[in-house]
Amino acid sequence: MIVPLAPKDAAWFGLRVSFTEVGLGLVFCLTCELCLAIIRVNNQNYWDKYQPCYQQGARHYQAIIYGDEPAELMTALELNHQLGHSTYSKKPRIAVVTNADISRGLGGTISRAVLAYLDRNQVPRDMWDLLPPFAPSSQLYQRFLQLTGVGQIAVNPRRASRAFTAALHRENIPVFASAQLFGVFREGKRLCILKSKRHGNLGADLFIDASLGADLAHQANVKFLQGLGSGELSHESISLGWIFKVEGMTLDQLQVIEDKLSKRLLNPEDTEAQQWLQFWPVYLKDRKRLQSDLLDDQGNPKQMYTATHDSADQRSPALSITFHGQMRRLPGLQDSNAKLDIANIAIIGNHLSFISVLFRNDAEQNRQVIVHQSRPLA
Repeated sequence: MIVPLAPKDAAWFGLRVSFTEVGLGLVFCLTCELCLAIIRVNNQNYWDKYQPCYQQGARHYQAIIYGDEPAELMTALELNHQLGHSTYSKKPRIAVVTNADISRGLGGTISRAVLAYLDRNQVPRDMWDLLPPFAPSSQLYQRFLQLTGVGQIAVNPRRASRAFTAALHRENIPVFASAQLFGVFREGKRLCILKSKRHGNLGADLFIDASLGADLAHQANVKFLQGLGSGELSHESISLGWIFKVEGMTLDQLQVIEDKLSKRLLNPEDTEAQQWLQFWPVYLKDRKRLQSDLLDDQGNPKQMYTATHDSADQRSPALSITFHGQMRRLPGLQDSNAKLDIANIAIIGNHLSFISVLFRNDAEQNRQVIVHQSRPLA
């Protein structure tokens, strides 16, 4: 059978992720579905109900986890641990299957798309005397943070890739990469075999799909919720974004640039800066709003929020206004196809990793980016 842990046409492991080395990415949110599914799978009654498949692949496993994003890899490690302590099998056989080329790193959008900023729920600094800096998270997520060596916000993509590789090797979990799936085999409604051009027939008694685009669920023709869930969000799609790195610049230097741009934008005699505002009608028509967005309560240019030593969050739109003005492109995702948004910034060594550019893609376009190995659409 298949457990579609990514029932929506997106993923949900609690990370902000990117797709290419300079960063096409999606934003998705944390749920407890993974932990609940693993608990359910570890229940002996579950295995009593679902006996091994009659038809088995050339290589057959107790469970196959599809995809190599952090969600899938942590699922494989946790399920291997859980089944190893169950009465069902002393030696659980878990495998990871992915269509991705992992030669550039294992760990999906973290390793191959140099994702560095984890979108964790931060507690305001003025409440740290009462609460910890971050809101509580699941034990599985805590193990992910520990495994990949995350300090507070920033994750080092290369270190994370090495950590995932070493952990899977310790647990004797093989990874079948560049699988090139071209079909599946079922016993009735139950999925039993994946047909891979590179690895042959790979079988399992249980399949878990936590991939970004629910790719295995699509191939197996499994029903799942579209959009971001039921109700008002059923037709909504998550944003596709772009991550980029800047080397040799400190946060202090970036703040100086922001301050200068803010003063220029507020100076009616700065002809060039006023031309940039022509592409921001909302500010061109409302100078008070421009001043409110660029300046703090004391009348100084807004400073970046730096609650942790390894991250910063922009509060000023000065860079966004300047970028769109210089590029002569309208901002927003209604009147234009892209927007340089206020950035989340991770600090890794001597470079800054920005998550800030959003694209106007719908759910099907996002899925095509994922299916085609995360390459941008033409």
